[in-house]
Amino acid sequence: MSWVIIVALSGLTSRYLASETQAAWPFLDSLTTWGSLLATWLTAQVKLENWLYWMVLDAISVFLFATQGLMFVALLFATYLVISTVGYVTWLRSRRAPAPSG
Repeated sequence: MSWVIIVALSGLTSRYLASETQAAWPFLDSLTTWGSLLATWLTAQVKLENWLYWMVLDAISVFLFATQGLMFVALLFATYLVISTVGYVTWLRSRRAPAPSG
């Protein structure tokens, strides 16, 4: 359900970006912005799926920056992609681990 809202908001704001800015990929720019807000909120709520959102958003960001020739920024987001993947695996393992008996 969250992604439906994110896509709808991205569609609305991408129209503005397309008409008022020089954005090369207005929909993807909007999607990464709104998606990042959702992912940040999920992180604050300590939800496991926040890492999945970050992985998708980081992959889109790598594409956006690489197509603009901003290779160092694309590399930064590729690093974030690795970090979010490791974070997801780590959190998943910790949640599947048996609780210590006391």
